[in-house]
Amino acid sequence: MNDGLYVNVSSEQLLRDVLEGYQLDSIEGRPAGKPINAHAWITLENGSVIDATILASQHRKAADAGKPLSFEDAVFYTGKPGTVVRRHIPMMTGLVYHQKALTDLIDGDFQNYCQWAEDYGRMMGRMDLMRLVPALTTI
Repeated sequence: MNDGLYVNVSSEQLLRDVLEGYQLDSIEGRPAGKPINAHAWITLENGSVIDATILASQHRKAADAGKPLSFEDAVFYTGKPGTVVRRHIPMMTGLVYHQKALTDLIDGDFQNYCQWAEDYGRMMGRMDLMRLVPALTTI
């Protein structure tokens, strides 16, 4: 983060990843998806962010990486005391990158990804319905 960026990826690289699609690689002789240069987090409706990987990833690169990191210390959220102020700026939202660059029929987790995308769509639909019909939020 010397340059102020956690993931230094350009919009051109994201587009290239989507156009190239899923890339098969090999890790210790086993097929695996090729690593990507991306980061994901959850943005709540009020704009607050929950990021379950950035602090753990930075800890792993630190001098005291051998010391275990507690769950409480590993999860970043907007306004977390004792952490550097971070701005999460999305370059892409939705599931397009995930569907095009991270999944494929040959991937052993393909069915899980499909179920996750289906569940996500249902959840977002339910949230929209609850916004439109406030009485549903009391059920």
